[in-house]
Amino acid sequence: ADCRDLRSLVVYVTHQGEGGLPTLMPVGQWPPDGRSLPAVEADRRLRMPAEERRWLPLRDEQMLLGALQVETDAASWSEPLTQRLQAVALCLTEALRLDLEARQLRGRLEAREEQLRLLVHQLRNPLTALRTFGHLLLRRLEKDNDNRSLVEGLLAEERQLHRYVDA
Repeated sequence: ADCRDLRSLVVYVTHQGEGGLPTLMPVGQWPPDGRSLPAVEADRRLRMPAEERRWLPLRDEQMLLGALQVETDAASWSEPLTQRLQAVALCLTEALRLDLEARQLRGRLEAREEQLRLLVHQLRNPLTALRTFGHLLLRRLEKDNDNRSLVEGLLAEERQLHRYVDA
């Protein structure tokens, strides 16, 4: 904002477009003038080379995360401006990389939580069957039967496992 020659700066993020092809969608601009910015594919002027416009790719190794589009009023690009813009592009790249990594980790966490919910659900049915069979077996055993303590121990273990599943 303190550079008088800078006319505009637009941050684009890569999204998967139609047919799986990547497309650059605008997510922010300076100065914030309220105008609606088109995707790069929708504005042919943005794809044409111009001395006053530069594109700085936001890459993480081979993956294009987005781009920084800069326009100036001056025909030449000063070295301090170029360095500052490259530093901004580096910061934006790191932020986009971290955001992508966070989304991937959230997805993996959600998948694991779903697997855990399924596992807990699958454990409930056999535990219920064990409890039912244990109670039926207790009813058939005589009060003084030596095996009664084994069945009561089995039911106690089932209750403990059921508490773990509920937790």
